[in-house]
Amino acid sequence: SWKNPLGVSSEARRFIEQAAQLPEPGEDSRSASRFQRLEFMLPYLASPDQQVALAAHAEFSSAPYSVVRELKMQLDHRQLVSWIQSDTTLASNRRHLFTLLGVCGNRYDYFVVADALDNRLANGETVDLDAIISTLLLLGGKQAIEQVQQLLLAQDTSLSAKRAAVEALRFHAELD
Repeated sequence: SWKNPLGVSSEARRFIEQAAQLPEPGEDSRSASRFQRLEFMLPYLASPDQQVALAAHAEFSSAPYSVVRELKMQLDHRQLVSWIQSDTTLASNRRHLFTLLGVCGNRYDYFVVADALDNRLANGETVDLDAIISTLLLLGGKQAIEQVQQLLLAQDTSLSAKRAAVEALRFHAELD
């Protein structure tokens, strides 16, 4: 049986129309079309329309990190930090924002990320923990490695937090 279709916001309508004009992601993971699609999705990562934000994050989820890194010059550092710290950003969407901060961040962001890690561990939250630890490693160098070692060796660290740390380390081991 047919049901009434759900309405979409004007932002969602605009997003759908413009996204439909984008080239399909190429077979080559480093294709220009992938870069173009990610570049288009950037401003939608923190869209107030949850469906639009989820679609933008889904595009980032399927993109290779090598293409994400190519966005460095297009990233608005201050905006990323603002989105990460916003209470309105979904925890599940924050992981890509941390990844992007790892691409364009600076040594001062290390402390923002370290605070986020401490808060997640204190609250037992693990949704974006692997991305936080990965970003910490990208920004913090030796200091971050020591912090992750302490996390892995601490008796009171949950198994899920230790898994997130291992995933972050694996990600770094696979970087080219």
